[in-house]
Amino acid sequence: MDLASIGYETQENPTGGGTSNHFPSLPYHTYKYDLFLAMGYPLGSYGCFPSGLCGHLLHPLNPAVVSNTGLMSTSEGRGLFRLAVECALSNGQYVEYTMLGRTITYTGMGLMSTTAGWFSKSLTTAQKEDVFRCVIARINAFGEQVSIVLSGQNVRDQRDPNDQTPLQPDAFWDVKITPIFGPYGTYYAIDEYVWPLSMIGGNGVSSCVHSTSDMSMRVCDEDPDCGFEIRTSPTDDCIKSAYPGEDDRFYYTCNTGNPLQGRPVVQSWASGEGLAILNPQCLGGVEPELIDIDPTLPYIPSLP
Repeated sequence: MDLASIGYETQENPTGGGTSNHFPSLPYHTYKYDLFLAMGYPLGSYGCFPSGLCGHLLHPLNPAVVSNTGLMSTSEGRGLFRLAVECALSNGQYVEYTMLGRTITYTGMGLMSTTAGWFSKSLTTAQKEDVFRCVIARINAFGEQVSIVLSGQNVRDQRDPNDQTPLQPDAFWDVKITPIFGPYGTYYAIDEYVWPLSMIGGNGVSSCVHSTSDMSMRVCDEDPDCGFEIRTSPTDDCIKSAYPGEDDRFYYTCNTGNPLQGRPVVQSWASGEGLAILNPQCLGGVEPELIDIDPTLPYIPSLP
Protein backbone atom coordinates (compact mmCIF):
# COMPACT_ATOMS: atom_id res chain seq x y z
CA MET A 1 0.00 0.00 0.00
CA ASP A 2 1.43 3.33 -1.08
CA LEU A 3 0.74 5.75 1.74
CA ALA A 4 2.68 8.44 -0.07
CA SER A 5 -0.44 8.99 -2.17
CA ILE A 6 -2.01 10.81 0.78
CA GLY A 7 1.10 12.84 1.50
CA TYR A 8 2.19 10.42 4.17
CA GLU A 9 5.79 10.48 5.37
CA THR A 10 7.37 7.46 7.01
CA GLN A 11 9.70 9.46 9.26
CA GLU A 12 9.11 12.95 10.57
CA ASN A 13 9.00 14.77 13.87
CA PRO A 14 5.45 16.06 14.19
CA THR A 15 4.34 19.03 16.21
CA GLY A 16 1.57 18.34 18.66
CA GLY A 17 1.19 17.10 22.21
CA GLY A 18 3.38 14.57 23.96
CA THR A 19 1.58 12.13 26.26
CA SER A 20 1.32 8.41 26.96
CA ASN A 21 -0.74 5.45 25.82
CA HIS A 22 -1.48 3.43 28.92
CA PHE A 23 -5.18 3.14 29.75
CA PRO A 24 -6.71 -0.36 29.50
CA SER A 25 -9.35 -0.68 26.81
CA LEU A 26 -11.84 -2.70 28.87
CA PRO A 27 -12.60 0.09 31.40
CA TYR A 28 -12.90 2.54 28.51
CA HIS A 29 -15.72 0.54 26.96
CA THR A 30 -17.34 0.00 30.35
CA TYR A 31 -17.49 3.72 31.21
CA LYS A 32 -17.51 5.57 27.89
CA TYR A 33 -21.22 6.38 28.10
CA ASP A 34 -20.72 7.72 31.62
CA LEU A 35 -17.97 9.94 30.22
CA PHE A 36 -20.34 11.10 27.49
CA LEU A 37 -22.90 12.06 30.15
CA ALA A 38 -20.25 13.83 32.24
CA MET A 39 -19.34 16.05 29.29
CA GLY A 40 -22.91 17.33 29.36
CA TYR A 41 -22.14 19.24 32.59
CA PRO A 42 -19.55 21.91 33.43
CA LEU A 43 -16.78 20.47 35.58
CA GLY A 44 -16.45 23.36 38.01
CA SER A 45 -18.85 24.17 40.84
CA TYR A 46 -20.43 27.54 41.46
CA GLY A 47 -19.94 28.75 45.00
CA CYS A 48 -18.69 31.49 47.30
CA PHE A 49 -15.18 32.69 48.03
CA PRO A 50 -14.16 33.13 51.71
CA SER A 51 -14.64 36.87 51.20
CA GLY A 52 -18.34 36.22 50.69
CA LEU A 53 -18.34 36.94 46.94
CA CYS A 54 -20.58 34.29 45.36
CA GLY A 55 -21.46 33.01 41.92
CA HIS A 56 -17.95 32.15 40.79
CA LEU A 57 -16.70 28.86 39.43
CA LEU A 58 -14.60 26.99 41.97
CA HIS A 59 -12.45 23.92 41.60
CA PRO A 60 -14.48 21.25 43.44
CA LEU A 61 -15.99 18.88 40.89
CA ASN A 62 -19.57 19.67 39.93
CA PRO A 63 -21.79 17.35 42.05
CA ALA A 64 -23.94 16.66 38.96
CA VAL A 65 -21.04 14.79 37.38
CA VAL A 66 -20.92 12.54 40.44
CA SER A 67 -24.64 12.00 41.00
CA ASN A 68 -25.80 11.71 37.38
CA THR A 69 -23.09 9.39 36.05
CA GLY A 70 -21.31 6.32 37.37
CA LEU A 71 -17.93 7.68 36.36
CA MET A 72 -16.62 8.54 39.81
CA SER A 73 -17.90 5.45 41.62
CA THR A 74 -14.98 3.13 40.77
CA SER A 75 -11.24 3.44 40.28
CA GLU A 76 -11.63 2.42 36.62
CA GLY A 77 -14.18 5.17 36.01
CA ARG A 78 -12.05 7.74 37.79
CA GLY A 79 -9.09 6.62 35.70
CA LEU A 80 -11.03 7.29 32.52
CA PHE A 81 -12.13 10.66 33.91
CA ARG A 82 -8.49 11.55 34.58
CA LEU A 83 -7.61 10.67 30.99
CA ALA A 84 -10.43 12.85 29.64
CA VAL A 85 -9.50 15.83 31.84
CA GLU A 86 -5.88 15.58 30.70
CA CYS A 87 -7.07 15.67 27.10
CA ALA A 88 -9.63 18.44 27.51
CA LEU A 89 -8.51 21.03 30.06
CA SER A 90 -5.65 23.45 29.52
CA ASN A 91 -2.37 23.23 31.39
CA GLY A 92 -3.00 24.56 34.87
CA GLN A 93 -6.74 23.95 34.84
CA TYR A 94 -7.88 21.41 37.42
CA VAL A 95 -10.84 20.07 39.37
CA GLU A 96 -10.87 18.34 42.75
CA TYR A 97 -12.99 15.41 43.88
CA THR A 98 -13.23 14.53 47.57
CA MET A 99 -14.02 10.92 48.45
CA LEU A 100 -13.86 9.34 51.92
CA GLY A 101 -11.94 12.35 53.22
CA ARG A 102 -9.34 12.19 50.44
CA THR A 103 -9.15 14.92 47.80
CA ILE A 104 -8.04 13.83 44.33
CA THR A 105 -6.87 16.45 41.83
CA TYR A 106 -7.46 16.01 38.10
CA THR A 107 -5.27 18.32 36.02
CA GLY A 108 -5.39 19.22 32.34
CA MET A 109 -2.50 18.60 29.96
CA GLY A 110 -3.87 20.88 27.25
CA LEU A 111 -3.76 18.19 24.58
CA MET A 112 -6.82 19.40 22.64
CA SER A 113 -7.25 23.02 21.57
CA THR A 114 -11.05 23.06 21.42
CA THR A 115 -12.22 21.74 24.79
CA ALA A 116 -10.82 23.86 27.65
CA GLY A 117 -14.26 25.39 28.13
CA TRP A 118 -15.43 22.15 29.75
CA PHE A 119 -14.40 23.65 33.09
CA SER A 120 -17.20 26.22 32.92
CA LYS A 121 -19.80 24.78 30.52
CA SER A 122 -20.98 21.59 28.89
CA LEU A 123 -19.32 20.55 25.65
CA THR A 124 -20.85 20.56 22.18
CA THR A 125 -21.07 17.32 20.23
CA ALA A 126 -17.99 18.26 18.17
CA GLN A 127 -16.02 19.03 21.34
CA LYS A 128 -17.07 15.73 22.94
CA GLU A 129 -15.84 13.95 19.83
CA ASP A 130 -12.47 15.70 20.18
CA VAL A 131 -12.13 14.50 23.77
CA PHE A 132 -13.01 10.96 22.72
CA ARG A 133 -10.51 11.04 19.83
CA CYS A 134 -7.75 11.97 22.26
CA VAL A 135 -8.85 9.34 24.79
CA ILE A 136 -9.06 6.38 22.40
CA ALA A 137 -5.61 7.17 21.01
CA ARG A 138 -4.32 6.48 24.55
CA ILE A 139 -5.86 3.04 25.24
CA ASN A 140 -4.42 -0.45 24.97
CA ALA A 141 -5.36 -3.82 26.38
CA PHE A 142 -2.02 -4.33 28.13
CA GLY A 143 -2.01 -1.24 30.33
CA GLU A 144 1.56 -0.59 29.20
CA GLN A 145 3.08 2.89 29.49
CA VAL A 146 4.08 3.89 25.95
CA SER A 147 5.20 7.44 25.14
CA ILE A 148 3.31 8.85 22.16
CA VAL A 149 2.75 12.17 20.40
CA LEU A 150 -0.67 13.28 19.18
CA SER A 151 -1.16 15.60 16.21
CA GLY A 152 -4.10 16.87 14.23
CA GLN A 153 -6.24 19.86 13.39
CA ASN A 154 -7.63 20.23 16.92
CA VAL A 155 -4.53 19.07 18.85
CA ARG A 156 -2.64 21.82 20.63
CA ASP A 157 0.92 22.37 19.42
CA GLN A 158 3.00 22.18 22.59
CA ARG A 159 5.66 19.59 21.91
CA ASP A 160 9.19 20.52 22.92
CA PRO A 161 10.86 21.72 19.68
CA ASN A 162 14.15 20.29 20.93
CA ASP A 163 12.74 16.78 21.15
CA GLN A 164 14.24 15.02 18.15
CA THR A 165 13.21 11.48 19.08
CA PRO A 166 12.52 9.66 15.78
CA LEU A 167 8.83 8.90 15.62
CA GLN A 168 6.82 6.73 13.28
CA PRO A 169 3.14 7.02 12.36
CA ASP A 170 0.87 4.83 14.40
CA ALA A 171 -2.81 5.41 13.59
CA PHE A 172 -5.63 7.83 12.78
CA TRP A 173 -8.45 7.96 15.36
CA ASP A 174 -12.01 9.21 15.09
CA VAL A 175 -15.19 9.05 17.19
CA LYS A 176 -18.61 9.96 15.82
CA ILE A 177 -21.51 10.72 18.18
CA THR A 178 -24.92 10.32 16.53
CA PRO A 179 -28.33 11.07 18.07
CA ILE A 180 -30.86 8.27 17.60
CA PHE A 181 -34.47 9.42 17.86
CA GLY A 182 -36.89 6.77 19.08
CA PRO A 183 -40.39 6.48 20.50
CA TYR A 184 -39.07 6.62 24.06
CA GLY A 185 -36.72 9.54 23.61
CA THR A 186 -33.27 10.22 22.22
CA TYR A 187 -30.14 8.21 22.87
CA TYR A 188 -26.68 8.56 21.38
CA ALA A 189 -24.50 6.12 19.49
CA ILE A 190 -20.75 6.40 20.06
CA ASP A 191 -18.91 4.94 17.06
CA GLU A 192 -15.11 4.56 17.14
CA TYR A 193 -12.86 4.26 14.10
CA VAL A 194 -9.15 3.57 13.76
CA TRP A 195 -6.85 3.39 10.74
CA PRO A 196 -3.66 1.47 11.71
CA LEU A 197 -0.86 3.16 9.77
CA SER A 198 2.37 1.68 11.11
CA MET A 199 1.11 -1.84 10.56
CA ILE A 200 0.42 -1.59 6.82
CA GLY A 201 3.71 -0.31 5.48
CA GLY A 202 3.95 3.21 6.85
CA ASN A 203 7.12 2.52 8.82
CA GLY A 204 8.96 0.41 6.27
CA VAL A 205 7.24 -2.90 7.09
CA SER A 206 6.09 -4.15 3.70
CA SER A 207 3.27 -6.28 5.05
CA CYS A 208 1.82 -7.42 8.32
CA VAL A 209 -0.70 -10.22 8.24
CA HIS A 210 -1.50 -9.78 11.94
CA SER A 211 -2.30 -6.08 11.81
CA THR A 212 -6.04 -6.43 12.31
CA SER A 213 -5.72 -8.86 15.22
CA ASP A 214 -3.09 -6.66 16.88
CA MET A 215 -5.25 -3.57 16.67
CA SER A 216 -8.36 -5.49 17.67
CA MET A 217 -6.63 -6.68 20.84
CA ARG A 218 -5.35 -3.18 21.52
CA VAL A 219 -8.70 -1.40 21.30
CA CYS A 220 -11.14 -4.17 22.23
CA ASP A 221 -9.22 -6.31 24.73
CA GLU A 222 -10.69 -9.78 24.19
CA ASP A 223 -14.17 -8.61 23.18
CA PRO A 224 -14.53 -8.87 19.37
CA ASP A 225 -17.86 -7.01 19.58
CA CYS A 226 -16.54 -3.92 21.37
CA GLY A 227 -17.75 -1.63 18.58
CA PHE A 228 -14.47 -0.30 17.16
CA GLU A 229 -14.35 -0.26 13.37
CA ILE A 230 -10.82 -1.04 12.20
CA ARG A 231 -10.36 0.44 8.75
CA THR A 232 -7.33 -0.45 6.65
CA SER A 233 -7.83 1.89 3.69
CA PRO A 234 -6.39 5.28 4.66
CA THR A 235 -5.54 5.98 1.03
CA ASP A 236 -9.25 5.72 0.21
CA ASP A 237 -10.68 7.25 3.38
CA CYS A 238 -8.26 10.02 4.38
CA ILE A 239 -7.03 13.22 2.78
CA LYS A 240 -4.17 15.48 3.75
CA SER A 241 -5.02 19.18 3.63
CA ALA A 242 -3.88 20.89 0.46
CA TYR A 243 -2.60 23.90 2.40
CA PRO A 244 -1.30 24.31 5.95
CA GLY A 245 -3.39 26.01 8.59
CA GLU A 246 -2.54 29.16 10.49
CA ASP A 247 0.15 27.31 12.44
CA ASP A 248 1.80 26.07 9.21
CA ARG A 249 0.79 22.47 9.88
CA PHE A 250 -0.97 20.11 7.50
CA TYR A 251 -3.86 18.00 8.79
CA TYR A 252 -5.74 14.87 7.88
CA THR A 253 -9.47 14.43 7.57
CA CYS A 254 -11.06 11.00 7.14
CA ASN A 255 -14.41 9.84 5.84
CA THR A 256 -16.40 7.92 8.42
CA GLY A 257 -20.04 7.27 9.08
CA ASN A 258 -23.02 7.48 6.80
CA PRO A 259 -23.09 9.79 4.96
CA LEU A 260 -19.32 9.91 4.55
CA GLN A 261 -17.79 13.17 5.68
CA GLY A 262 -14.30 14.48 6.22
CA ARG A 263 -13.65 14.64 9.93
CA PRO A 264 -10.65 16.08 11.84
CA VAL A 265 -9.00 12.90 13.09
CA VAL A 266 -6.27 12.68 15.71
CA GLN A 267 -3.03 11.00 14.63
CA SER A 268 -0.80 9.13 17.06
CA TRP A 269 2.97 8.70 16.71
CA ALA A 270 5.42 6.52 18.62
CA SER A 271 9.01 5.32 18.57
CA GLY A 272 9.82 1.96 17.04
CA GLU A 273 10.11 0.48 20.53
CA GLY A 274 6.72 1.87 21.47
CA LEU A 275 5.09 0.47 18.36
CA ALA A 276 6.55 -2.95 19.12
CA ILE A 277 4.81 -2.88 22.51
CA LEU A 278 1.49 -1.69 21.10
CA ASN A 279 1.56 -4.04 18.11
CA PRO A 280 3.56 -7.07 19.29
CA GLN A 281 2.62 -9.58 16.59
CA CYS A 282 3.18 -7.14 13.76
CA LEU A 283 6.49 -5.62 14.75
CA GLY A 284 8.20 -8.49 16.50
CA GLY A 285 7.82 -7.20 20.03
CA VAL A 286 7.44 -9.31 23.13
CA GLU A 287 3.75 -9.71 23.81
CA PRO A 288 2.86 -8.38 27.27
CA GLU A 289 0.36 -10.13 29.46
CA LEU A 290 -3.16 -8.77 29.48
CA ILE A 291 -3.89 -7.05 32.74
CA ASP A 292 -6.66 -8.69 34.73
CA ILE A 293 -9.03 -6.08 36.10
CA ASP A 294 -11.20 -7.18 39.00
CA PRO A 295 -14.18 -4.78 39.12
CA THR A 296 -14.73 -5.61 42.80
CA LEU A 297 -11.41 -4.09 43.84
CA PRO A 298 -11.84 -0.69 45.53
CA TYR A 299 -8.60 0.65 44.09
CA ILE A 300 -6.28 -0.30 41.24
CA PRO A 301 -2.81 1.25 41.59
CA SER A 302 -2.38 1.70 37.82
CA LEU A 303 -5.66 3.61 37.62
CA PRO A 304 -5.47 6.40 40.25
